[in-house]
Amino acid sequence: MNLAMNEHRLTKPGPQNAALRDYDSVRRAIAFISEHWRAQPTIEAMAEAAAVTPDELHQLFRRWAGLTPKAFMQALTLDHAKGLLRDSASVLDAALDSGLSGPGRLHDLFVTHEAMSPGEWKNGGAGMTLRFGFHPSPFGTAIVIASGRGLAGLAFAESGNIYVGLIGTNQIAVLDPAGNEIRRISSPLFDSPWGLAFLGQSLLVTNADIQEPGIPANWKVLKVFVGESGLALNRPRTSDEGDH
Repeated sequence: MNLAMNEHRLTKPGPQNAALRDYDSVRRAIAFISEHWRAQPTIEAMAEAAAVTPDELHQLFRRWAGLTPKAFMQALTLDHAKGLLRDSASVLDAALDSGLSGPGRLHDLFVTHEAMSPGEWKNGGAGMTLRFGFHPSPFGTAIVIASGRGLAGLAFAESGNIYVGLIGTNQIAVLDPAGNEIRRISSPLFDSPWGLAFLGQSLLVTNADIQEPGIPANWKVLKVFVGESGLALNRPRTSDEGDH
């Protein structure tokens, strides 16, 4: 009798069983979209594969995956199109091979997610004006890049065990936490004023003044591998600034 009662309790629906069902529905939807994204299935087809209603799938997917089913499909489509453009495919071929009806839909997809057209992305942003800056955030220093259409790029610095500072002209000093110089990185490409931020084990260096807008056409971002993550020190005052 006790055994039968225990079995009954185990089969009763509860929060854990509901969570498992929700997880399985989202898993099915992800598998379906990953396999059929090139056909650009509707939300109804995705929901049928997940054995839920379209509204239920929309809510479950956002709760478990952090984005909508449509946004997930767009991300897969965009990633595939980028690979084709990177391999020198035309915008038309990239659009059709990605399951889109034509270049117009690919253009809308790129503008929405990359703030630039497919052609501009393919050409590495040549001829575009990109504005960027280094900003504090809860996740560390954020490097924000924007075009005239919106946010074009976002990355986060990573705090580690080394520091970098600027010394003299065209040189960066790499310091340990005690302030002792470990090594120097020199390049004639470096120029003042400076902005510094870490991205993984590489250092991003910009000649854009982080205090003033400057001239965007003259801005450059250089990526220097330093072999370790760290923290960029504030940009020091230049000699010209010290004279005022």
